[in-house]
Amino acid sequence: MKEVSFVIQLKKDLLDTICDDWGEKSLQLIRKHDKNLEKGDFSFPNLNNAKVWDKLNVKTDDLDKICQSCSKIEKIAISGDSSVVFLKRKSAFEDYFLNSNNSIKTTNSSPTIVNFDSSKPNSSILTSTRANSFHQALGNLDLAPSTVYGISSTDVKSLVDSFQVDPGLLKIGIRVGAVLGKNDKKDEETDFTTYKEKVYEAVKQLDEERCDENEDIKDAEMRLETLTAASIQFSFLGSNISNPVKMSTSNPNSNFVLYNSARIKKLVRTFDQHVKNGDYSPLPPRADIKFEVLTEIEEWELLFNFLLPYGDILTECARSLSFHKLVNFLVSLASTYSRYYNRVKTLKDPLPHLVPIIHARVCLIKEVNDIFDAGLGILNLKPLSRM
Repeated sequence: MKEVSFVIQLKKDLLDTICDDWGEKSLQLIRKHDKNLEKGDFSFPNLNNAKVWDKLNVKTDDLDKICQSCSKIEKIAISGDSSVVFLKRKSAFEDYFLNSNNSIKTTNSSPTIVNFDSSKPNSSILTSTRANSFHQALGNLDLAPSTVYGISSTDVKSLVDSFQVDPGLLKIGIRVGAVLGKNDKKDEETDFTTYKEKVYEAVKQLDEERCDENEDIKDAEMRLETLTAASIQFSFLGSNISNPVKMSTSNPNSNFVLYNSARIKKLVRTFDQHVKNGDYSPLPPRADIKFEVLTEIEEWELLFNFLLPYGDILTECARSLSFHKLVNFLVSLASTYSRYYNRVKTLKDPLPHLVPIIHARVCLIKEVNDIFDAGLGILNLKPLSRM
């Protein structure tokens, strides 16, 4: 049985408390906030709005009673035409880290995925390469069973229709948009080797600004290859797969994601070294970590906007058969973590009264690191341990 997400479950709990006759469409009445979370986490139209609520058979408009009935809610405040929900943040952290099954899950499905471009390639080599990248990533999602997925950048409908499958299997065709070159026309001139070399040179030029002069040549080469692969994959999969995409030799978003992922890994290594040196005590079991000390707004954003909804993002990728929302998710996660890294010090002085917050923050960023690694893995990309 599929696990209901945190966001959906909270919406359902609220609607169960407020009214009797609600359906799936009613979930849209309760809006999750992504920004300005200090002003609230969810909101819904005021309950005296007859146009919205009359058809749903409202049971109570008492906001205090609603709060008491929903254990995750701290308070509900009126703001103009909306009722704004503030969650119990300490409880949300504890529920995520202590009570929920938040292990990164791998796909349980084994769908049949056919890349027709492998036998009937596009006149654009880069477009067929995009189709192949999508084909390889699609198998990482938890797709519908008893379904055959056909991928093509040419005549997807006729290819899928003529493909023979066992009785009872559903066939779904996925059209891959073209890679555009000069004058926004389909690129039919560039081969993949040439394109990759151009991306590599662009990545290398950017990397020279932050690389270590004393780095081993082999390590530097591996890092550049990883950055190049990520730049290409983010360019190919960063927009809806059915839409055309402009050929680009530079994708700063991929560098930004990998750089911030590597930042976390460096911090965790530094923490582990301090533990080894006796400066810090080891990270205790999660049950002994004081998550109530995580009061910075970015810490809440990392949990509320990224750790909790990660599974929803993968579900949406499987529903839409596209990876652009996962790419955007990783970029947004990197942006939020970068802001947190620059404003909040994770590894404070090893004073007794600071140890609880060090442990809580290290636990949080390790979880963020796992999300980075899992998301990149879905895209068949490797993270960097160092930049």
